Amino acid sequence: MVFYLVSLGRLGEKGFILNYISKHLSRDVLLDDAYYVRVASGDYLVLKVDGFSLRSAKYPWMDYYDVGWKVVTSVVSDLVAKYATPKYVLVSIGLNRGRSVSEAEDLISGVSDACRYYGASLVGGDTNVSEGDEWVDAVAVGTSPNPIPIRAKDPGDYIIIVGEYGVTGLAYELYVRDVKKLPNKVIEVTKRPKARVELLNVFTKFRDCICVSTDVSDGLAEALHRLSTINEVSITINELRIPKEVRAMIKNLGLDPMDVALRGGEEFEVIFTTKTECLDGLINELRRFNIPFTIGVLRRGMHKVIVNSRKVPYVGWDNYLGYTTIETK
Repeated sequence: MVFYLVSLGRLGEKGFILNYISKHLSRDVLLDDAYYVRVASGDYLVLKVDGFSLRSAKYPWMDYYDVGWKVVTSVVSDLVAKYATPKYVLVSIGLNRGRSVSEAEDLISGVSDACRYYGASLVGGDTNVSEGDEWVDAVAVGTSPNPIPIRAKDPGDYIIIVGEYGVTGLAYELYVRDVKKLPNKVIEVTKRPKARVELLNVFTKFRDCICVSTDVSDGLAEALHRLSTINEVSITINELRIPKEVRAMIKNLGLDPMDVALRGGEEFEVIFTTKTECLDGLINELRRFNIPFTIGVLRRGMHKVIVNSRKVPYVGWDNYLGYTTIETK
């Protein structure tokens, strides 16, 4: 097979990473949300980069400030999943020469305000000209006393799915249908997405109880399957938390709320696993911080994901393929 004739549009983002980028890395760091290394103090330095084209990241109801805010949230969410406190952010932008200075500054203002919100410092970056689609990337640096991996010999007994789902999936469905009158919840969540930083308080108290964790940003089904595959476990969840009004709006579009919630994308939430003896304490702590959650059960053996008695296929966002569905055994 002549691999150099295969386009990224056929191979897909995950295929390119696993089959090509992986060959050039110094160690196996592909599976986790962020890279971390121990430093002289004994703590860990946690690093993450993320970004997107403005054409794909900016809904019509968003402005450039919102895009700047979102790119910071995207990297902070990965740090939170690793139990890392965000400290520093750098940003790189590529804009057209015709882009107004006002819009460009709005983009940076969104980055700056999001950094302040998360307690991080914006310490620099890079500016570039883009002759085509514009883009923005962010690098976040955080610290952690003991990062939570995505893979463990003992992945635990229960999985905690943090957050409510369905809003971002609904936003996408309304966008592709060119719906002009949007629910306030959709506008709020997509314009100012917020990483679940309050979860760091829970991790601090119960770190010894947390086995593995990962960020949810390419869809909940994708995150569940990734964690299931890496740890060779099956995941069973009775029901997802979908807000009642969101469920009703999805049904009005003639769609299945569970399918939309699982496909989603850009939730910037976290899923993690724990041991039986820690479950009650974790539940109480999550409730103390008003963090919504759903509990699922882990079983050793063939990886599969079951939600509401339904086998869930792998569904996730791929930057080269769009939404991708893969039926699992």
